[in-house]
Amino acid sequence: MKYYFIGTDPACENGTTTPYACGVHVHVGVSCEEPAGGLFFQSPVETDPWATVNYMHNTDGVTTGTVTDLMTGYSGEETVGRVVAVHDATGAPVACSTLMPVYQNPLTATNWGPYPGYSSNLAISGTWGPMTTSGVTQTYAYDFSGTDPRCVNGADPANAVSCGMHVHVGMTCETAEAIGGLFSKGVVTETPWLVVNYVSDATGNTEGTVTVMTGATQSEMVGHAVVVHDYDGAGISCAILEMVSCPEGCLPMTSGQEYRRARKARKLLFSSAPGESPPSAPSCPAGCMVDENY
Repeated sequence: MKYYFIGTDPACENGTTTPYACGVHVHVGVSCEEPAGGLFFQSPVETDPWATVNYMHNTDGVTTGTVTDLMTGYSGEETVGRVVAVHDATGAPVACSTLMPVYQNPLTATNWGPYPGYSSNLAISGTWGPMTTSGVTQTYAYDFSGTDPRCVNGADPANAVSCGMHVHVGMTCETAEAIGGLFSKGVVTETPWLVVNYVSDATGNTEGTVTVMTGATQSEMVGHAVVVHDYDGAGISCAILEMVSCPEGCLPMTSGQEYRRARKARKLLFSSAPGESPPSAPSCPAGCMVDENY
């Protein structure tokens, strides 16, 4: 999480080693008009992760910082609406607010090209995405043609990347060396991608949905290479994960009704003369949906 505060305690200028002093904490409560309750974490997290989360007051009046790899045992969705308290140098709470969702533009990969050095007749087309992130866990849909029909019964159990579809550390598709190994980071110490693979039909079409914990945030996924593999584990095609930019009349598929109302400053009402067809809805790219208030 990132924070940007004005008015923090000057006594926190040099930091603190006192638990909870100068702290920035999420609590179990959901209203600042009632007691905030205990700190927000649950099993399998056994030790309070908030005890050492604190800020250092900046003498220019603006205090900023970033907290990473904080394990609470809850998902991002479960954290929405919880109380956030900022504490002074004695540990007393001095300010309170509630966490609200920030809607993120999803990611997609659609610009497929041949994997460097691949010479077979397979070629991927279709869409990986929209990919969204909750905390450091990604969920995405995929809809491909051109995959390996030999994957009709699933991957080769003797080949770790057979029929695989993976995000790689590289941010280019130019060379196999630049594409690099499989991408994960932070709290994820073993690659989560070796169990992610597709099952094709007899013509090489496949679709589905995957959830995978990579340890990365949504912004940290942007620009990475995505590779789809054949039954033998060879890379077929490569594309780059890009943030979806939704055109006029379309909104990210992760947006809620409240966000749609907030984003649109006005509501357009379509009308048509008798006998005329009503105007058609906007054409929205993958990862975007029609704004019903447009």
